[in-house]
Amino acid sequence: MKRRSGPSNFWQNMAMRLGLIIAIALVVQAVLFGQTAEEVRHEGSWSGPTFDRGYVIDWERRHEMGAYTLYAPDGTKLYSTSPSQLGFVKTLFEGLAADTDGTVAAIRHIFDPWQLEGTILLIDSSGKPGLTIHTGAHLPTRICFANDHSIWTVGYEYGKDDFLVFHHFSRDGQQLGAFVEWSDIACGFNAMSTLQGKVGGGWTLRVSKDRLGLSVPSGFLKEKWIEVSLSGNLIGQWEWDFDRSLNFGPVAFTASNVLYAQVWNYERPIGYAIFDRNTKTWKKVKGYPKGRLLGADQDDLVFSEEDGGWTILHRIPSGAVHIISGKRAQQFEPREH
Repeated sequence: MKRRSGPSNFWQNMAMRLGLIIAIALVVQAVLFGQTAEEVRHEGSWSGPTFDRGYVIDWERRHEMGAYTLYAPDGTKLYSTSPSQLGFVKTLFEGLAADTDGTVAAIRHIFDPWQLEGTILLIDSSGKPGLTIHTGAHLPTRICFANDHSIWTVGYEYGKDDFLVFHHFSRDGQQLGAFVEWSDIACGFNAMSTLQGKVGGGWTLRVSKDRLGLSVPSGFLKEKWIEVSLSGNLIGQWEWDFDRSLNFGPVAFTASNVLYAQVWNYERPIGYAIFDRNTKTWKKVKGYPKGRLLGADQDDLVFSEEDGGWTILHRIPSGAVHIISGKRAQQFEPREH
């Protein structure tokens, strides 16, 4: 005589099947998107985030220009500060960068009747100001830390037609070198307009395992990407035109020198693309998760997504993102200089 399974057995079987389906879905997600189960959650939303070496610098656009909040890699809020809180009057931070130990480098320009001088203020992970590096006539506008914790800047010299654009400093303030004449990379705008800092989030200067990458406006509806080796040699520069219907804005530069851009259509983001140096084209990609690409951490891509009162960071290997091929492939060709 057969024994009929009761309701409890039915629900146990359903639970087992549901669990199996969820497990398979997670595996598929991991294969397709390269996502790990671990995500970093930040309470609240950001105003103007810059992702840098694991940390998030959130520019406070609604308050004093140059004010920011620093978040640790685990999502912990470390501190909030501003130029005025640090004792600086009638000034702002022209650029900010974070190192792996939480040190922030802040660019300041000193204006008085007798001099125009650039400085870099180092602020520790508790928000306490430390060493000030004086850069003299070199007025930094872009800044980043290298893997050896040295500091790279891009800037101009006021009133000069030609000057060295890239400067390299040690963490104790010694200048290690200056490279690349402005005349070698000059654009349609003047140096001050081309090299101006990006206050309020995002980035325009990054370092990989063997080079620096710099994004600049190069004229009306024109953008340029410039690469310089860590020994100071100009590797290459590429320029592209854009209009409101199609624009490529660099957003991530990996340790392996892969450059990602966000693709815009009439001020609406429509996806991402990578730059192919061999064909000198932008190629649209797929395989990324929801959210906004903030930048790269070594060879991982970091996306942010708002969920209720939280901002969640998703980190995926860049290899999980693939170029779209076939009829759906889209390419855009910049000009090489």
